Amino acid sequence: ALGLSVESWVAQEGTLSPGDAVWLTTALLEMLGGLRATTPHLLHGGISPADVFITEEPRALVLTGFAQARRVVSQCLAPAQEGDPPFVECVDATFAPPEMRIGNHTGLATDLYGVAAVALYALTGEGPRAFSGRMNELEDVLVTGFRAPRLLARFLAGALSPTVELRFQDVDAALDVITGR
Repeated sequence: ALGLSVESWVAQEGTLSPGDAVWLTTALLEMLGGLRATTPHLLHGGISPADVFITEEPRALVLTGFAQARRVVSQCLAPAQEGDPPFVECVDATFAPPEMRIGNHTGLATDLYGVAAVALYALTGEGPRAFSGRMNELEDVLVTGFRAPRLLARFLAGALSPTVELRFQDVDAALDVITGR
């Protein structure tokens, strides 16, 4: 059975424990790394808690939504600048990185942002935009306010940077931070 999406899990069961949030994040990163090893140019383009399902026996993750690439929301975002074409599909602005909110899709750093957004939601019940005013101290906020392990908090703070160039650019580097390698 597919199980519950992370979105449904948090709504019905509450947030994940810090240890389960580490498991979720590591499993998602390993899955993304495995997919990219076999299909190097594969990008999801909008990972959100509605796309990640937790199965119970055996406990595993299922990532959906590759075919749609961007999640349709009830209210589309305006074009980035006057004269830009309107969006055919819109991203879920609660979990989308800044570059996707203006219609750009940059690559793996965008999907790593999505992994971090899902993990942040699973741990706190909030998406990245709820922490936008505290991004500079996100690592400390997560450790002190949500009992996140320091290495998980460090990954989340790095992967959720509003600046694409400051984010993790590959799965192995992200895994190295979480595992302390």
